[in-house]
Amino acid sequence: LAVGNVIGDAWLVAPELGDAEVLSVLRREVLGGRLNPARARAVIEVISAWPLERIPHRVLAPLAWEHHRNVSAYDAFYVATAQLYQLPLITADGRLARALESTAAVQYVHVG
Repeated sequence: LAVGNVIGDAWLVAPELGDAEVLSVLRREVLGGRLNPARARAVIEVISAWPLERIPHRVLAPLAWEHHRNVSAYDAFYVATAQLYQLPLITADGRLARALESTAAVQYVHVG
């Protein structure tokens, strides 16, 4: 995974919904014929092995709400996680990175 090159051995945190979002993307790609089901399973195994701390939504919701005018609720949970731990938000979502340029530390990663 290209993102693995950016994160290296870093300590990783993400909102709990990250797992569901990854599976959603993999499902869409498999059903669209752009990703082999075996490759999707391999991606799930790799991500499951990452030392990722998953942060409960109830902890993040108040901080996430502060971003309701600029980003989706889903994205706001990622922003809140980064802010809570005073870490940069690493994202492959160019639209999100642009929306946060002036309000949060963002590192855009081009995947593809």
